[in-house]
Amino acid sequence: MFKSLTGILKHKFRAEIDALSLPGSAVPIPDFSERFQEAYKDVHQHLPENKTYPADGMVEISFVPNSIQSDRKVSWKDMVLPELVDRICKLQDEGYDANDIAILVRTKEEGRKIANYLLDHKRHNEKAGQYNFDVISSESLFLKSSPAVNAIMYFIKLVMDHEDRIAAINFYYWLTHLKSGARQDEWDKVFRDACSEDGQQKLNQNLLGGMERIDFSEFRALPLTDLIEEISLLLNLDRYSQEHAYVLGLQNVVLEYLTKNHNDLHAFIKWWFEEGQNKSLKPSMEQNSIRILTIHQSKGLQFKQVLLPFCSWEIDHSSNNENILWASIELPVLEQIPVYPLRYSSQLGKSYFAEAYFREKSLAYMDNLNLLYVALTRAENGLFVFAEAPDKPDRDKTVGDLIQLFLQNPEKADTPPMEQVELNMAEFWNPEKGIFRLGNISRPATVDHSQITYSLEDFERGSWHHRIRIRRQADILDSSQEGVRGEKINYGILLHDLLAGIKTKEDLIPLLTQQVNTGNIAQNDAQRLTEMMHELWKNEKIADWFSGKWKIKTEAPVLPDKAQLRRMDRVMIQDDTAIVVDYKTGAKRPAHIDQVKDYMNILLRMGYMHVEGYILYINNEELIRV
Repeated sequence: MFKSLTGILKHKFRAEIDALSLPGSAVPIPDFSERFQEAYKDVHQHLPENKTYPADGMVEISFVPNSIQSDRKVSWKDMVLPELVDRICKLQDEGYDANDIAILVRTKEEGRKIANYLLDHKRHNEKAGQYNFDVISSESLFLKSSPAVNAIMYFIKLVMDHEDRIAAINFYYWLTHLKSGARQDEWDKVFRDACSEDGQQKLNQNLLGGMERIDFSEFRALPLTDLIEEISLLLNLDRYSQEHAYVLGLQNVVLEYLTKNHNDLHAFIKWWFEEGQNKSLKPSMEQNSIRILTIHQSKGLQFKQVLLPFCSWEIDHSSNNENILWASIELPVLEQIPVYPLRYSSQLGKSYFAEAYFREKSLAYMDNLNLLYVALTRAENGLFVFAEAPDKPDRDKTVGDLIQLFLQNPEKADTPPMEQVELNMAEFWNPEKGIFRLGNISRPATVDHSQITYSLEDFERGSWHHRIRIRRQADILDSSQEGVRGEKINYGILLHDLLAGIKTKEDLIPLLTQQVNTGNIAQNDAQRLTEMMHELWKNEKIADWFSGKWKIKTEAPVLPDKAQLRRMDRVMIQDDTAIVVDYKTGAKRPAHIDQVKDYMNILLRMGYMHVEGYILYINNEELIRV
């Protein structure tokens, strides 16, 4: 089939180039047909030896026209959507599971359109309950489709302005949709109640377990992450297992947002409704759901049944996009500028930039045909293609047009004969209905689908304020629950920090006074630390280190041989002598000695002739020379 498409491409591409070659034109028209012949010379698809065309699998290509219904123009794409539902139902009737079916689309917008249509059909069609219309797509399952996420977002808007009527209506709409699933004829009452304070009290009582009023002002001081958690607690969102993935997805999006932006509610809400709401979940592909993927995402994958609903993208650059072509030209008048940005247009084909234009045109043709090749080769058992019926019989603007041109006149295609089967394409093409149908829907092989699956039935929730307490420095001096050993460790930690801040004995009192004034320690703790320092200074060697005769460096950064940055607690320098001291608050370990030896070696390599190293265990005031 792809050889056939190649033949059509060759014929039509060259015809278009010839049409641009006007009589008397001095512009040479390049021929890129060899590029296509080389690219598609080996694309013929061979059947396995044990397979036959009529019995194994089905190919159906439908050309759908635009129509007029009730004096209203209906796009062919809208006409395809119910046909898509019909094919899904037929496949499931034949025994295929939802996860055997893949829908391939060209753009994210097309995926969103199909996902919304299938989910809406599932909700509003009684017979839909017999079939599985669940969809799974990293491009199409948007957070904004979740009632819980929408309720949270409009709650935040009410925190910003509790008199925002539009936000209130939306909040209670989504909350009602989540908690009670009100019928269509009940929405008017929900809207009316949301517009008055009395009505909101009724809604709160019905939806929030008897709560009459929500004081939105209580939430204004909360950071964004805490605010979302508190809203989730208030609305009891943990009760709705189908919303867990969306709420967790929202939390992930918020954390990602905060890594690049300030914690500002107004800025976040603006970003959310402009961009953030289009973020989507990326769920497991093991779920029994219909896959919706872009054609690019489907590369390298295969599916039992493939539906290609909108197979009518343009083979040239889309006229809806502003494409810029960068080209150069060897003309004296233009030689001073190496390249020119040119708007991609057919007019370039009649200019001195014709070669660059046709080269870009051929690359666009090849890109879009390659995309068609990928889309048509993902199916194992069945392929269902829908394309726009061209308004002119010889139109060749889209990939769908090329397929129909081939089906109408397969004998004109420059294709080699089929090796395994002689296939008369005309037998399967119905020009009146615009449908090509080859083969039949085959029954799927029986497969054991038993596997271990995990679903998120519940997740931890709650305010972190009740679980985590920030421990102030003064708190660690409270040893009432830790005993004498804990008290020594706590005071040792404080003394370690204190030693990093003093160079001489005269620095002790001013530093402790500052710590008391800033609330880091209490006055009685300052007295205890003073006593501990004086006990240390009873050791003549330690007292000498704080005498003022040494050049002192505290928390000095060094880079040992293992390339891991470390900090020496205290280094004392005098002429060619250097002394390094490392403070420790825990138990003795051999690694402590190795660490100080590394420091000593670094100081020796720095040129100091006499180097000493010590470990001071603060808790028991023991000084060890290394």
